[in-house]
Amino acid sequence: MKCEKSNRDALATMLAVRRDVEGVAVSTLAGMLGISTSYMSQLLVGDKRFSVASDEVVRAAAKVLELPAVICFLLTGKLRHEDFVEPTVSFQDELAVAMRDLANSPEALELAVDWNDLLAMPVPVQHLVAVLFGQVSGRHYITGKKRWPWMTESLLGSLKTQPRSN
Repeated sequence: MKCEKSNRDALATMLAVRRDVEGVAVSTLAGMLGISTSYMSQLLVGDKRFSVASDEVVRAAAKVLELPAVICFLLTGKLRHEDFVEPTVSFQDELAVAMRDLANSPEALELAVDWNDLLAMPVPVQHLVAVLFGQVSGRHYITGKKRWPWMTESLLGSLKTQPRSN
C-alpha cells in the first residue's frame, strides 16, 4: 500500500508510512495493535477512523510509532488543544473590567472619556478598544481562557496545528 491520496486520518497515515518503510504486513501491524487484520485494513485505507477506535488501540498505535500516547490522542481528535486550557470569566466580565480600567485611566481623563461614553459604544467597538488599551497598558483584558501554568505558548501553538479528524 502506497501513501498517496486517501481518506485516512493522520494516525492511519503515519502507520501506513511506517508499514511501507519497514515492509510490515497488515496482519503483523494488526497484531501489534491488538485488532483484526480486517479492521486494520479499514483503518489504513480510511474506511474506519482512529477517532472511533478504542483508547487501547490508540495507545498501541502510539507504542508502534514510538510516540507519546497524548500525541496520538491529539492526532485522532480524542483530545484537542482546548482540553489543555480552562474557561474563566465570561467575555462580558472581561470587557467590563477593561472598560472600568480605561474609564479610570489617565488617557480617558485626558480625552474626557467617561464610563457612560464607553458603555454607549457597541460591544464590537468596546472589544476593539479593550484590545487596543490592553496593548498600550501592557495588560491582556480579553483572554477568554486561563492557561495552566505548565503550558507554554510554543506547545499551545503546536497543538493548534495538529490535524483534526471529522
